[in-house]
Amino acid sequence: KLKRGSTCCTPMTHPLFASASLALFLSGPLTSAPLAADSLVQTLSPTEEESGPPPHHLDNRHNEFGYDVAIRDGLAIVGMPATQGVGRVAVFTRRPEGWVRTGTLTASDMTSADRFGQAVSFRNGLVVVGSRPAAYVFRQVRGAWREQQKIVPPTSDGITAFALDIAHQDGVLAIGAVAQGGRGYMYVYEQRPDGKFRRRARLTPRDASGAWFGSSIGMSNQLIVTGSAGA
Repeated sequence: KLKRGSTCCTPMTHPLFASASLALFLSGPLTSAPLAADSLVQTLSPTEEESGPPPHHLDNRHNEFGYDVAIRDGLAIVGMPATQGVGRVAVFTRRPEGWVRTGTLTASDMTSADRFGQAVSFRNGLVVVGSRPAAYVFRQVRGAWREQQKIVPPTSDGITAFALDIAHQDGVLAIGAVAQGGRGYMYVYEQRPDGKFRRRARLTPRDASGAWFGSSIGMSNQLIVTGSAGA
C-alpha cells in the first residue's frame, strides 16, 4: 500500500508515474459507510520503456495505459493499445506487498496501429484481448502466458474495427465489431472440448438503431447485453 502524501512515490519523484496510470480502490458492501477519501490502495503504471521517450512520457495518450481493464482471481489485466504503435497488455499479480507487474501480452503478428489491448476480458483462466483486426486468446501455461487462438471476423462482413468490446463466461465469448458506415455486429462463439472457440452466431439489431451495435458488451448467467449509438 502507498500512503497518500508519501514523498517516495509521488508523480513528481517517480519516473514511472510521469505517464498514464491506473488507480485501484477498495470497495465494500453496499450497506457500509461511504469510503474515505484516502481509500486509494495503489497506483499501477507502465514501464519506462512503455511510457516512451520525452516529450511523450508526459502525454497520457501516448500509450493509453488503462484503456480497458479486467480484474479477477488476484490478477489485473490492463490494456494499453497505443504503446509502441501496436499495443500491449500488462498483467499484474496481487501479492502481500501489493500489485506487482508479472507479465506482458503481445500478439504473435503485431502490425502498426493494430491497437492490441483496446478491449480485454479475463474469465475462467483465459485472457481475451481485442485489436482492430483480431481477438487473441491467452492461457497461462507453466507460469507463462501463451497465445492459444486468433479470432478474425468473416471477410464478407467488411469489418473495419473488430473487438471493440469483449465479454466471455462459461465457454461463451461475445465480440463486438463495426463495419463501414458504422453498422455494428456482435459475434458469439462457443468453446469446443479442445479449448478453441467456434463462431455460432452473428447478431444484428432489427432497426436503424444499430449504429455501433456491439461497442459495449456485458454478460452474466447466459444473458448478453450490448449497447449501440441509439439503443
